[in-house]
Amino acid sequence: MTQTPQAFLEQAGHNRRVAEALLQGDPPISRQWAITCLFYAVLHYVNAHVSSHGQPVPADHGARDLWVSRFMRSVYPAYRWLRTRSEGARYGMRHPGEQELEESRRRADAIESFVARRLRRAVH
Repeated sequence: MTQTPQAFLEQAGHNRRVAEALLQGDPPISRQWAITCLFYAVLHYVNAHVSSHGQPVPADHGARDLWVSRFMRSVYPAYRWLRTRSEGARYGMRHPGEQELEESRRRADAIESFVARRLRRAVH
């Protein structure tokens, strides 16, 4: 994959669509993987922001976490919340409820908006 802000934004959008598809049905196909896909959408929003500064994207979660804490401070709590929920679903076999999924969407929206504002500033 070409590591441009646009490529990362496209991947983020794809991951969000997959998350929503996993929530279809009654019961949903998989809330665990939906919350994981939301986190990975956010990860790609972060990568878009990083790459827009001409920086190489962080090589791992720890480095990315540090970058977000330093340069995206206002959305760092949302990023950490989503990462923690994703890891809980993947490794701890947690099953997120509807409220947790709604909160995940809200936090993902906040990060997406943050990045969109920064990318618009970078273009102008």
